[in-house]
Amino acid sequence: CTLPSRGKKQWYQRRVRGTYLRSVNEAALCLQEEIIANPVDGNIGLIFGIGHCPQRGGPFQFLDTYGAQSFVDKMHRYEEQLGFRFEPAEIVIDYAKSGKKFMH
Repeated sequence: CTLPSRGKKQWYQRRVRGTYLRSVNEAALCLQEEIIANPVDGNIGLIFGIGHCPQRGGPFQFLDTYGAQSFVDKMHRYEEQLGFRFEPAEIVIDYAKSGKKFMH
């Protein structure tokens, strides 16, 4: 199946966005499961460890900037379409409900 140019771009952007959101969610799961001690460690670890985009300040800075509720909503939309791998971490859901930020 050959996709038109615009279709390829949208498909690619959706995959990149989904992959990025999953990496942010995995960082949140690491905090939730106490694999990392705090959000700063998670930010530093992903920036220097796997090359997370430093301009975004790491996954927890991204969550605070993007908004925990917006993140949860987006993950739920992906979850409906693509399955359980996009289930948002409980800690992000809790932060979204309370309005709390990861970075103080």
